[in-house]
Amino acid sequence: MAYCDAIRDVLSSIREIDMGHSRTDHPITISRADNVILAKLGHVIVAKSAATLALKEASYPIVYYFPREDVHVAALTPTDRQTHCPYKGDASLYTVTVDEHVIENAAWSYETPIRSVCEIAGHVAFYPGEIEITRQADA
Repeated sequence: MAYCDAIRDVLSSIREIDMGHSRTDHPITISRADNVILAKLGHVIVAKSAATLALKEASYPIVYYFPREDVHVAALTPTDRQTHCPYKGDASLYTVTVDEHVIENAAWSYETPIRSVCEIAGHVAFYPGEIEITRQADA
């Protein structure tokens, strides 16, 4: 049992990213979500995926990154706004439009993220305060 616990500890720490800070200062873990994840604006699903990545950064809530092919890209309009994260790189923001609902800068994507989080390239995330994020089991 101790051997299994040791292996589990090693495997769970493999994805922690150290960007010049100690792992306790700003750890980032990326794993595959264990459910189908949905992103909805109103009653319309704008993204649904069984291949969503769950990114846990420091003490922040988990952010789900949807593969672009599982996002209703017609609902996304690129904005002129970009943000920079020293741990992930430069993000491009998108307005999400569904019917009469228009939410500016409600989604983002790291097209060329920092190498240590390269898995999120080509994925789209949504601000949970603007877009409802649920697991299929909860939907």
